[in-house]
Amino acid sequence: MPDKHIDVKKPKRKVDVCGYPLSIFFIVVNEFCERFSYYGMRAVLVLYFRYFLKWDDDLSTSIYHTFIALCYLTPILGAILSASWTIVYLSIVYTVGQVVMAVMLLSPLRAMSMVGLFLIALGTGGIKPCVAAFGGDQFEDHQVGNTSGAAILESLTDLDHYVV
Repeated sequence: MPDKHIDVKKPKRKVDVCGYPLSIFFIVVNEFCERFSYYGMRAVLVLYFRYFLKWDDDLSTSIYHTFIALCYLTPILGAILSASWTIVYLSIVYTVGQVVMAVMLLSPLRAMSMVGLFLIALGTGGIKPCVAAFGGDQFEDHQVGNTSGAAILESLTDLDHYVV
């Protein structure tokens, strides 16, 4: 019986930068931008309701706190969905929400910005439980025990809380 040549494909080695997979830097930058956008918008949200939509203080703060509650409740949905596509699709939902908020500012239908707020709450909460797991999946077995590297990575991801 003649020997058959079998091609065994070797898995691609991930590109490392400073001992980290290259994709980690994209994840950290994406998380930083998302947090910067979220906290920046959240800081002026009540002012937007009060001075642009001309709502009273009670309604403005009620909507604000409902939005914040949704942002912290939707991670349950994100954890249930937690599939490889969740981060991509819910990031798109988040981005669409930001665009709706911006467009509605220029529109006479400013109260429709509630749709944008709902999309932002769904997007930001939905990706929250998935990002850490996705980041951890980028490391190979020989990189997992690097505790000093993990401390540096954790510092990078916590940096956005200090800057914002």
